[in-house]
Amino acid sequence: MSFDRARAYGDGVFETIAIIGGKPQHWHRHMQRLHRGCRVLGLALPDPSQLLQRLIGEADPTQKQVARIAVCRQGDRGYRAEFVCADVDIEICLSAWPPHYDDDMASGVALQWPTTRMPLDPLLGGLKHLNRLHEVIAASAGSAMTVTMDTHDRIVGATAANLFLRCGHRVYTPPTTHCGVAGVMRGVVIDALAGGQSDQVHAVVVRPLVAEDIGRASEVWITSALRGVCSVNRIGDNAFMSREVADQLRSLIGADH
Repeated sequence: MSFDRARAYGDGVFETIAIIGGKPQHWHRHMQRLHRGCRVLGLALPDPSQLLQRLIGEADPTQKQVARIAVCRQGDRGYRAEFVCADVDIEICLSAWPPHYDDDMASGVALQWPTTRMPLDPLLGGLKHLNRLHEVIAASAGSAMTVTMDTHDRIVGATAANLFLRCGHRVYTPPTTHCGVAGVMRGVVIDALAGGQSDQVHAVVVRPLVAEDIGRASEVWITSALRGVCSVNRIGDNAFMSREVADQLRSLIGADH
């Protein structure tokens, strides 16, 4: 058995993809992010057409499923490794669709304030790399769904999701260059709003956000590849009654993404 660098060090990247009707959603965006992660980590780039063929061959066209594609560096024990187009192992795992995701999209979610902080990491910021220990700790420290914040008390997003808030005709979302993951659905939503797809939004602003910004918001939602666009009903003591833009986005993108 070869040494498992993914298990030992989290040495690799992965994608979590919604499979609906046997077809992966937003495939090209997932592959763009996967390739960016491979380039940063010095991994050989997988062939998207071969991955797609494998995935479609294993998916059940009658079920909604979750696919996880992991690209893991091959190599020996020790931190030092081949760092230019390193040989990789590719793992594809399909699992059942979590039913509560559909419930969350229909009814919205409540978030709690965090009890832990996420570290800044400009080298790996935005990447979906295999080492997710800070997310594990954050998700296990209190409520299952929390706002995530960095060590400078700036908002990163939410548990396994990116976060958006609307103030008047402007929508704000935090940058992912130093912390968090550049979500595929985050990109879909930014492009849709920047392209004028909502008559309620005149501008999309990517900038650092703090807790006080939440209190000024009239509408908040989270996004992820599996939840799509999911309204936030409450964060701590702050309640949000509006779902107008989130509903527009779900109509544009599709309730099933």
